[in-house]
Amino acid sequence: MKIFIAGSSGIPAKYGGFETFAENVSIRMSKIFEVYVACSKFLYTKIERNTELNYVKRLYIPLKANGIQSLFYDFVSLLIANVKTDFIIMLGAGSGFSVAFFKIIFKKTIIVHIDGLEWKRNKWNYFVKLFLKQNTWLCYRFSDFIIIDNKALLDYVPLKFHYKLVEIGYGCDHLPEITKIEPPYPYALAIARAEPENNLQAIIETFLSDNKINLVIISNWNDTAYGRSLKKLYSDQKNIKLIDAIYNDPKLLHQYRLSCKVYIHGHSAGGTNPSLVEAMAAGIPIIAYDNKFNRITTNNISIYFNNIFELQTHLNNLDSICNSKMGPSLKDYALKNYQWENVTSNLVKIINNKNIDNR
Repeated sequence: MKIFIAGSSGIPAKYGGFETFAENVSIRMSKIFEVYVACSKFLYTKIERNTELNYVKRLYIPLKANGIQSLFYDFVSLLIANVKTDFIIMLGAGSGFSVAFFKIIFKKTIIVHIDGLEWKRNKWNYFVKLFLKQNTWLCYRFSDFIIIDNKALLDYVPLKFHYKLVEIGYGCDHLPEITKIEPPYPYALAIARAEPENNLQAIIETFLSDNKINLVIISNWNDTAYGRSLKKLYSDQKNIKLIDAIYNDPKLLHQYRLSCKVYIHGHSAGGTNPSLVEAMAAGIPIIAYDNKFNRITTNNISIYFNNIFELQTHLNNLDSICNSKMGPSLKDYALKNYQWENVTSNLVKIINNKNIDNR
């Protein structure tokens, strides 16, 4: 049976959560099925494109997987998927028009992972939000299965489509095995894309008035206007370290996690954020933005903030937080509940059951 994973930038993961999902799931599924993954040709060197990856077949598309080109990238990916394969896993709901178009024509099984609430993100204007919301509805309507990674997303999916819903989470057991290195200075850490809904400016503003501990934020500062403006405003602050994205260096990224005093998670939109799960697996205390998505992800073990004042209050009690059992408790919960084998087996069940129905 041939499975096609579309919607990510490609594998090996170099960009974000969907790429990590595609890599870990495709490698495990390739033991059972013939697996194809769409990859952006612009993201990989010629040497990387010619390297084997655990029997997964990578199809390189000469388009960027993000920005306006993503619509064409997904269209081409789905066209190839419908011609070459039996089952399609679409990561993201931003190309609902393409999903509907190909479902009507080819009638192949399409599983859509809707991720979070893309149409509610602050970075989009009214018309883009409307376009994304319509695309998401089309994914609900024309997909065979809808994957959600967080129970809180149930409130946003219309009841008439709930029969299609399958809850499948994320994994944390891909993180590298490395030894913690004591840093030259104590610091709090945040890893997030430079988007308004991740509250990076509020986090930075909190640390401007408190020089007892440094703040390190790893982000794609140069990729967005919002990121460039933050970098210009705050890069000269002595206790604020704004580090450019190092997502393609998982060992270095994980070293930053292991060495920090506390992790600050400012994401306010979406489902289960991979960066939060990975911080949990590092066994460090977490101060997370207070919404139902983050509370469900952390099983209410973390502590939460709604504004700068609340975040500052927590930082004033940092010694108590670091001496608590929060970090080990979060790690135990992550290791028990976020495993790639479970993610993959749940996907395989969907595919096998649908295949039996088709017979």
